[in-house]
Parts: sequence; C-alpha cells; structure tokens
Amino acid sequence: MKKLQDFPNEFVRIDININLLQTQIMKALNYDKPSSMDDRWYVNCENNFINFYRTWTGRCIYRAKINDKKNSLIELYINNNLEEYKFSNIDEELILFNKIFELLLSDRSDVL
Repeated sequence: MKKLQDFPNEFVRIDININLLQTQIMKALNYDKPSSMDDRWYVNCENNFINFYRTWTGRCIYRAKINDKKNSLIELYINNNLEEYKFSNIDEELILFNKIFELLLSDRSDVL
C-alpha cells in the first residue's frame, strides 16, 4: 500500500443520511492494512470521519462525517482534485460510495 495522502482542498460536499452501526465504526477503527494488491481500498476512522483510501495510490477519495451521536453518516466529502480522482457526478458517486461502504463495512456476509 502506498503512503496515505491528506485529503485535498478541492472536494465536493454532499449531505447524506446513512444509518451507522457501532460494529461498522469498530470495523473502521480496526480495519486491517491491505496485504496484497488485490485489496483496492483501505479505511480508517479519525476525528469523527471515516476515510476511504485507494491502496494503489494512497489517495483519500471519500470522507464520511459521523454525527455526534455516532449513529449515522451525515456528510460525504468527495475528492475533486483532477490530478488525483476523476469525479463523475453526484448521483454516480453516491452509488459508488454506497457500494464501497457496504462492501467494506457491512455486517452482512452476503455482501462479500
């Protein structure tokens, strides 16, 4: 995995409301470092944000803000630095984020 880079100053912010389970926060806090090139995403949790990094580049693509009660995601920040990530449109980015979120942090075994 490449060295993790800071989230850029160029981003798109979207209000969201995604229910969040305590087990999902725990998964984000304890997410294993990728062990092979097949692992395309890395997740960490810090300062009320869950950060989603591309392992091949170390770039932070998504940041999801956790509300004060720690039971939902309330804002999504999407990397919009043209040198780092090709932002498509809000609808497509929300679909992609939801798929990645479910894949990486869901409690459902049928997602994987």
